[in-house]
Amino acid sequence: MSAWEAASTLNACLPTRSGAVDIIFALDRSGSVGRSNYDKIIDFVKAVLNHFSVSPTTTRVAVVSFGTSARVEFDLLRSSSNDNNKCELLRTHLPKLSYTGGATNTVGALRLALALLKNPGVRSYSTKVVFTITDGYWNRGGDPAYVVRELQSRGVIMFAFGIGSWGISSYRLSALGNRDSGRYKYVYLCLDFTVLSEIARRLRGDYHWVQYVPFTRCPSRCNHGCLCEVYGGNYACSLCPKGYYCNTWSSISE
Repeated sequence: MSAWEAASTLNACLPTRSGAVDIIFALDRSGSVGRSNYDKIIDFVKAVLNHFSVSPTTTRVAVVSFGTSARVEFDLLRSSSNDNNKCELLRTHLPKLSYTGGATNTVGALRLALALLKNPGVRSYSTKVVFTITDGYWNRGGDPAYVVRELQSRGVIMFAFGIGSWGISSYRLSALGNRDSGRYKYVYLCLDFTVLSEIARRLRGDYHWVQYVPFTRCPSRCNHGCLCEVYGGNYACSLCPKGYYCNTWSSISE
């Protein structure tokens, strides 16, 4: 499948961009990935989130990662604060993700994803989605298929991206995602990380809506109230003079 086809089918089966959606990304940081390729995985995460508003009432995000062990990188699924927005996600949370190497404990990451969704405070009415992005066989912790089945039994939409022409079994990969159906595709095999980057590039697009939320952890140059544009992840000062622009800052009022 070409990068264009993958981006097109992925876009077709993503949930409604303005609805209540809880997304967990399970990211492979094992030794065979490599630091530069892990950066491409993060770029892909950003590209997927490019399709969603991130705010307390719309999309909430968590990231788990897996090498020899699995860990929760951050969990915003229970946060109803306006500080849970795309500006903070791009500025604070995603930049902290780090590559470690090691083995491939896929099952550990999916167990953590399941535990996060079971936590009190996670919205009962939201659409639940898990993206697993990996470059090969799991070789630590055992077969994750049973955890995938439990997630699916709870109504979780499972996407799986396998990267690399070596080390990936299409049978094992298909067990990590929902069953493909017609134009709806949930399991993708990419030959290398360059293809993943191309999918990410094609997923990026113009934002169709503009919506701001006020929040507290504002960069210092805005002294009169700060807003976050929850689709683009851009900051705005609520009382800036008309025509004031600086980097991603924009005036929205006189």
